[in-house]
Parts: sequence; C-alpha cells; structure tokens
Amino acid sequence: TITDAAIDSFPVSLEEMDLKLCHNISTFNIKHLLNLKCVFSTINDATINNFPVSLLSINLEGCNQIATFSIHHLVNLKIIYCGYSTINDASINDFPVSLEKINLESCRNISTFNIQHLENLRMIDCSNSTINDASINNFPVSLQVISLHSFSNISDFNINHLVNLKKMDCSISTISDAAINNFPVSLEEIILKGCENISAFNIKYLVNL
Repeated sequence: TITDAAIDSFPVSLEEMDLKLCHNISTFNIKHLLNLKCVFSTINDATINNFPVSLLSINLEGCNQIATFSIHHLVNLKIIYCGYSTINDASINDFPVSLEKINLESCRNISTFNIQHLENLRMIDCSNSTINDASINNFPVSLQVISLHSFSNISDFNINHLVNLKKMDCSISTISDAAINNFPVSLEEIILKGCENISAFNIKYLVNL
C-alpha cells in the first residue's frame, strides 16, 4: 500500500527500486535511480515522462495504465521491458537511441512502429504481440537477436538488411517461405518449430547456420 508521497521521500542515494504490484501509485517523482521495476503497477504516462536521466533499465511489464509516454530524454537507458502492457506505437517511436534491449512480448496495442533510429539495439522480443510486417521491415541494422514466436500477424516481411543478425525465433508463427528466403546470410540459428504456412523455402545460402 505504498503511496506516491512515500516514494517521493526516498533518499537521493537510492539506485534501485522495485514497485511490483503496487496499486496505489501513479504520479510519484524520483530523481536518482539506475534500475526501476514497476511490474503490474498502476504507474501512468505522466510519471514515466518524469523518469530521471540516470536510469539504465526500466521494467513496465503488465502495466495497464500506460499508453503514450515519452522517454526520449533517457539518454543512458539500455534496457526496457514493456511485455503485457498497454504501450502504443507512439511511445515506441520515441524510444531513446541508447537502447540495447527491448521486450514487447504480448503487447496488443502496437502495430506499425518505426525503430530504425535505434542504432545500438541488439535484441528485441515481440513474441505474441500485434506488430506487422512493416514494423519488422524497419528494424535497425544493429539487431543480433529477434524473437517473433507465437505470432499470427506476420507473413512476407523482409529483413535482408539485418547483416548483424545471429538468431531468429519465428516458432509457432505465420511466417511465409518468401520471408525466410530473404533472411540475412549472417544468421547462425533459426527456429521455425510449429510454422504451418511454410513448405518450399530455400536457405542453402545461409552458410553460417
């Protein structure tokens, strides 16, 4: 039952905070933190907009009071977890260029975001979300790991430009032969378990598998 007022009084020396399942918070203001977990809490967009620039990682998993927040000012942020949350495309489009890992698993309010500007991004998990082929086509060239398992909104995306990609998980998805035929030669691991829409793809050129 911790409140916003209590959080506001926390010492400035605090570097890590876990507010998991806190249902009485919304508009607290924190000044100095490195790692913040607000899993399944009632945090809102306004509070996120005021997050301190010191943050390295944020966990907003299961937060259903968020939608269009802006964290572009978080120039030190490396990791963000937004799985099972109500985040939207506009928020993702405004993610800071410093990000290296994004988790959007089971996010159902997203579809056509563009993160091409995230030149430091190494890993993205969009499993069981509602993003489409257009979003995948705009993934940044820096990516090394992509997870699209349990996916029903994809088919003919093209990621041939992802020359640094090492691992691709498309298990239990609607991926097509055409998409697989355009996989980059850099790939070392592909997971296609349970994909029912594929039959005659050709990956003999993937010499690093």
